[in-house]
Amino acid sequence: MFLLRLDDACEYRDIAKWDRIEKLLDSYNIKPIVALIPECCDSDFLSRYPKDEKFWQKANLWSKKGWTIALHGLKHQFHNCDGGLNPVNKYSEFLGLDLENQKRKIAEGIKKCKKYGIS
Repeated sequence: MFLLRLDDACEYRDIAKWDRIEKLLDSYNIKPIVALIPECCDSDFLSRYPKDEKFWQKANLWSKKGWTIALHGLKHQFHNCDGGLNPVNKYSEFLGLDLENQKRKIAEGIKKCKKYGIS
């Protein structure tokens, strides 16, 4: 068994590439995990891609097709850190924050997803 995770699903993404991979996955009946950013504020994404006004409709469609929607942070805004248990990067949205701030961010992300029908 393999797990496939599509990273950084948000309102600001390369829609053509996402549509292409979606068609490919559907043709093989592959149901990936979609790592969703509920409130993307990542300046790299915002400067590179136009806002997809239909993003939440698309996310609901993925969910209805049996794709697993996973929370991928809240805003995708990073701060420097030591890399933690898996030091692939030296930045993180959560690592180094106290537990209460981490819980708050997770709760905000869940609330935003629920607002658009994603659980």
